[in-house]
Amino acid sequence: MKILHTSTHKIESPITLEEIKDHLQITRGETGSDELLKGLRAASVEMAQNITGRKLMLQKWTVYLDNWPSGNELELPFTPLASSGSVAGTSSIPTTGIYYTDSTGGSTTLGSTAWSYDAVSEPPRIVLGNDESWPTDILHHNNPIAIRGTYGYSASSEVPQSIKQAMLLMIGHWYENRENTIIGAGQVVHEIPMGAKSLLEMYRVKWF
Repeated sequence: MKILHTSTHKIESPITLEEIKDHLQITRGETGSDELLKGLRAASVEMAQNITGRKLMLQKWTVYLDNWPSGNELELPFTPLASSGSVAGTSSIPTTGIYYTDSTGGSTTLGSTAWSYDAVSEPPRIVLGNDESWPTDILHHNNPIAIRGTYGYSASSEVPQSIKQAMLLMIGHWYENRENTIIGAGQVVHEIPMGAKSLLEMYRVKWF
């Protein structure tokens, strides 16, 4: 299995710079630490997503598989799976699609009448319909199956408050302990405060 982030826009944060400044008791009009805080905020989004398995704000991902699953369902790697219409401009377009390439290089869309997605389960899943089966075509040798999906909460107000609080705790800890923090090209951050980790653990979902 391979997973590729396919959004063309940057990943948004459910907390604002002003909220971070309020948490750190920094005057909102002071801008000297803005770039540092933005870097810490981006790192906190990545950390929260990696620990919980949740995508916070809407973003598109494609999962590539070499073979169809042996059963009639397929678990998706992230939650929540956005419902149709959650993404601006896509009210009539499903947020999940399944495509496969056969051994000749021909690409086919697996029609949504053959399957449905379960966005209630965590992690979400794709389930075949009654009397349906996965295609039997000989598959291409290189990433033949692509499952495209939109994940995340449609608004920051929908992101669990505990996750947002954990992000603020991480940012505050890193801001006050900069010798243990490396902000650079990779946005590498060390040490997560236990309070933040406990808050995030409540929302951890099972991976593949």
